Amino acid sequence: MTCRRVAVWTLLLALGCADPASEALPDGGSPGDLGNVSDADTGAPDRGSIPEDAGVGRDATPEPEDAGVPPMDAGVPPMDAGPPVDVGVDVGVKLDSGQAIDAGTMTATSCLAIKTADPSAVTGTYVVAIDGTPHQVFCDMDLDGGGWTNALLKNSAHAGAYPAFGASPLNLDNLGIDPAAASTSTVGVVGWLDLNATSYSELRLAAYSQGVRSFLSEPILRSSLRIAFGEPGYLLYNDPNGYYWCGGPRSYTDGAVGQINPPAGAPADCKTHTVLGSGWDFGGASYNTNMTMCGSDGFNAMLNGVTPGSWVNYPNAGVAYAIWIR
Repeated sequence: MTCRRVAVWTLLLALGCADPASEALPDGGSPGDLGNVSDADTGAPDRGSIPEDAGVGRDATPEPEDAGVPPMDAGVPPMDAGPPVDVGVDVGVKLDSGQAIDAGTMTATSCLAIKTADPSAVTGTYVVAIDGTPHQVFCDMDLDGGGWTNALLKNSAHAGAYPAFGASPLNLDNLGIDPAAASTSTVGVVGWLDLNATSYSELRLAAYSQGVRSFLSEPILRSSLRIAFGEPGYLLYNDPNGYYWCGGPRSYTDGAVGQINPPAGAPADCKTHTVLGSGWDFGGASYNTNMTMCGSDGFNAMLNGVTPGSWVNYPNAGVAYAIWIR
């Protein structure tokens, strides 16, 4: 204790404002050290519970030799001013409409991890860690036992070319949007995970028309994919479900150039398309049977997923496609 503090302490005793027995701190320091002792050391539940008279002897500028225990680390400040959500290991945070992400509260890496940790989890937008960074994703907790992560989302209001869909992360926070809602939105929406690097064992493709799911594929094993996302060619060619899925840049889909790992008997282009553009065709062996997503460098439209389907031209609202992974 410094000479200056001895003088202050003596003055407080003389004025009857301090009791040496009751005011002593756990580490033997003086009340002048209160500003440097954490709640965990004093036993107080929070700093607001410190008695008012304890501030009388608080030294705002403690000297190094009396620093005592350093203050508690405040941790990562939340991105949202609202109340934080306390969650356990492998439990994601469900977001209400318009709620921002609290960067310090999530630990889950997929919707399946959330559903496994909390079987009562309901369908909605959650926060998960993608490559260690918090992002919102829409989770389907009802379909086939739940735990499905929205890994790709694109609606007809978004006009663009999609030569390398699913190959590298794009607009990740768009994956927090409900695909059914995206189908009715006049705002263009597109985004996807890196489906080559993300961990999953199965996927499903789904189409949504005017707010209602209009097509849902059977589960597709990841191990049945023939090429990587981003490579031109057939991801599926008569898989166990009878699906054919080809896509890539227009040079391949319409121009028959650059196909990777061509299947025996397959055309050099994507299902003999001539105006698909940079996009994909998923469904049966013939073209345009279920989910065809043309590029703006081609037909500039999407099928609505209904059989027989109808087209919705970009950038009109009406259709959205999603890839779900688990």
